[in-house]
Amino acid sequence: MKAVLSKLRKYMILTQGILRSKKCVDNNDTLIIFNAAFGDAVLFQDHLKYLVELYERENRNLCMIARRSVRSFYTEILNFDERYFNPCVYTEHYSDWVEIIRVFKNVEFKNVYAKDGLGSCVIVANINAEKKIRLSSQEELKGREIMHKFFSNLCFTKTITVPMKTWELERHKRFFEETEGITLQTTIPDMKSKLTLEKIKFNNPSYAVICVDSSVPYRRWKLECWRELAQKLHDKYSFDICYVGEKRNEDFDVLLLNCEPYVHDYVGRTTLRQWFSLIRYSAIVLSVDSGIIHVAASLGVPSACLRGFYELDKYFPYRSLDSRGVPLCITAKRAYSCQGCLQRRRVMKEKNKACYDACFSRSDIMFCLFDIETEDVFRQIEGYLKLGG
Repeated sequence: MKAVLSKLRKYMILTQGILRSKKCVDNNDTLIIFNAAFGDAVLFQDHLKYLVELYERENRNLCMIARRSVRSFYTEILNFDERYFNPCVYTEHYSDWVEIIRVFKNVEFKNVYAKDGLGSCVIVANINAEKKIRLSSQEELKGREIMHKFFSNLCFTKTITVPMKTWELERHKRFFEETEGITLQTTIPDMKSKLTLEKIKFNNPSYAVICVDSSVPYRRWKLECWRELAQKLHDKYSFDICYVGEKRNEDFDVLLLNCEPYVHDYVGRTTLRQWFSLIRYSAIVLSVDSGIIHVAASLGVPSACLRGFYELDKYFPYRSLDSRGVPLCITAKRAYSCQGCLQRRRVMKEKNKACYDACFSRSDIMFCLFDIETEDVFRQIEGYLKLGG
């Protein structure tokens, strides 16, 4: 009942916004609702840089609302001017949406850009703008709840759709071709030449970075498998092992309990710049599907991503656009009838309910990730490192 009331409250404020928002404005300013995670921000950096330069040349204002980690990445690591980022923080919490709406209540924009999502829809509905444009795929739109689809169609003036398997960088390219008339080459961003990072000193300069967590909790691999893989990497290559992650929890404490001297615990203990430095000077980065893999690719560091089949090529595997930083993508060896589930949840629920219940009723389980075997991961990493990453 509480969940139903919460949704009704969101749709009420969405409806109010649609009814009262203005459609005509007298400026050429743009607001970007970046309702995406850290990894998306890494891939988006070249497009944002170009947009900033374009808007400065044309004397237009650009404003961006993003998650706190995204804003920190752009301003602290890439040195974007803070004036492009509103202090409001995008999260999935209703209270933060209301705060954003309050701040922008009397502000007008020519354009508002956003990825499809309930949060972005609620916010955009309450923004005064002439053009409200969203990016999505037909399959993702089909998977939305009926009420969400109905109100978002009223809220947005245009929807740019791409095939579900379209890689994230190519989605960005398509979006800005249609909205701003600009075309950028679809390449992996190059941060290695841009950043000066102080090296963190170890007794052993050769180390592997392992990140066992993700912003999406069910993108996980068994902790005992990570422990086994770390041991194999140390035995084969004499690597030290650096565990990193955003937040500590009981699982990390169990994983790192009575660990060997070659294991270093940096989980929740680094600044953003130190975290980047650990990645930059590592021999290899290992993780589940998480932003750290995109960072490693942009820094030209060898990396391996353990990936399920929940999103069909939206982020992985990387296209072989150049030789720099293409991560190794490791998946389970069998087919899954429910693949692409996160891009079409309702379709999955209707067509394969048993798998849906097994994966989504238990947040620590996702079969297409847990079926990946440690020995197979290690063998693929061996081959990858032999080829020079």
